[in-house]
Amino acid sequence: LVLCVLDLSGRPHLEYRPEEWPVVGEAGGVNHYHLREFLRGLVNHGRLTLHLRLLSGREAHHVVEASFKALARALHRATRITGEDLPSTKGVL
Repeated sequence: LVLCVLDLSGRPHLEYRPEEWPVVGEAGGVNHYHLREFLRGLVNHGRLTLHLRLLSGREAHHVVEASFKALARALHRATRITGEDLPSTKGVL
């Protein structure tokens, strides 16, 4: 179970600490350090703030999969137009 929180703020920042995750193994040759490099590139070039936290899980395959699913869902929700109000405390995006 992975929690992903993001802000499309124009200020790149990644909060992701795989060394704190008790994950074992790899997922098809991809481990959590590869995931960090991908996320770092996404954050810097997408100019977004991203926090990724492992809430539960140990097998690398499931953790990497859950990370991408959480990221996809967060991006989907953050980019939908749901009304006329801006989802911002300052009123601008």
